[in-house]
Amino acid sequence: ITGYVSEGETVMEMRLVLIHYVKTWFLLDLVVIGPDWVFNILDALGSDTGDIGDGGKSGRLLRTIRLVRMSRLLRIVKLQRVVGMIRDRIDSEVMFIALNVLKLILCLLLVNHILASMWYAVGDLSRELRMTNWIDMGQYTEASLHYRYITSLHWSLTQFTPASMDVQPTNSIERAFAVAVLVFGLVLFSSFVSSITTSMTQLRSMQDDKSKQFWLLRRFLKQRNIDKHLSFRVLRYADYVCREQKDFVTESRLWVLNLLSEQLRNELTYAVSFCCMLQHPLFEKASTIAGSTMHQLSSKALSQQSLAAGDLLFVAGTNADHMHIVVDGRLQYARMPQFDEESVGVVSDDWICEAALWAQWIHLGDLQAATECKLVTIEVSSFGSTIKSNMHAWELATRYARTYLERLCATAYKDLSDVANSKVRNQAQEILESAELELELSPSAETHTAA
Repeated sequence: ITGYVSEGETVMEMRLVLIHYVKTWFLLDLVVIGPDWVFNILDALGSDTGDIGDGGKSGRLLRTIRLVRMSRLLRIVKLQRVVGMIRDRIDSEVMFIALNVLKLILCLLLVNHILASMWYAVGDLSRELRMTNWIDMGQYTEASLHYRYITSLHWSLTQFTPASMDVQPTNSIERAFAVAVLVFGLVLFSSFVSSITTSMTQLRSMQDDKSKQFWLLRRFLKQRNIDKHLSFRVLRYADYVCREQKDFVTESRLWVLNLLSEQLRNELTYAVSFCCMLQHPLFEKASTIAGSTMHQLSSKALSQQSLAAGDLLFVAGTNADHMHIVVDGRLQYARMPQFDEESVGVVSDDWICEAALWAQWIHLGDLQAATECKLVTIEVSSFGSTIKSNMHAWELATRYARTYLERLCATAYKDLSDVANSKVRNQAQEILESAELELELSPSAETHTAA
């Protein structure tokens, strides 16, 4: 069964679907299919009685019904939904504009197809009335159907453009139709040309704006005597951001998002920007048992951070008040010199400074971006206050934190790090399983806060 959407809800009940169909598409379908039914009935009656289709009046009636069958073109109205679905699947602005231009051209050809058919019908009617007509004047009677159609289409196109051809009206009926088409084409073709010109100008300006901005940026850096190394880093990062956002729709362009409810907006933001949180076992479990609370973190504790190649995220000896999760890019982490070890790479889905969530933590090394990077940052104090608002999430987090800190205190100083290696990631899963088991064994136990 096919349903419909009403006020944001999908309706699949048969009775309501039938009522909705009768109120909307039924009349259009009746107009489209009705002529076919009438023609088939008359054709069947004619084959049975031998009367219909023999006389002149009956023949003209059947030809008239055949012309009415052109109402099947009204089905094109339903194509708007298909076109809308196709447009919804396009995420490139360039492709969207190109599709719009293609749609305008196809619409223009469709209109000319209809006018070409009507123009030939007018000439054929003039022949039946034994009037001078363009078909006989041009000696197209014996020409193939294909050639006659192309000739009619050529004539209709010339009414929309300054072009000309040898087919001309030869009687008052054809002349009146030609005048009507000229007036119609004057308005319609101007609208088509305007729309296509606007789309092409928009497409061209998209490229011009970027080139102009980079030209101005180079002038700005040169006029301020910025050294070449810094200028290179600035230009490289700007080019990286432009390429990333070329086909990327930012929230600032979508004013319609401001119409969403707070909960729906938080849920959307979490799904779009902070789904990497699910890489951590605790956050994945918390999203299952307290999804709305995790979504609240989007507006209270979570933020996105971008780094250019060479940027420092933190240095050794500073207080840690954020946990970080790498979304994209690569960083290099080097512990303090007394550890005497090589730097390690930090890549997508790695998390950094988890200990800052559960205790006061001081960075043990430097973390520097090796490439352009994107990270999700969790602000410690806001995270705690938000999680505390949900009893189930708070109990799970406190038991996880207690076990985490017990293991952290039992770790040798030389093995401590800001970055979660494979061993720490496995331990996180073990700690979560331990916390879940503790909750199952003592569901009513008093919740303990982490030290």
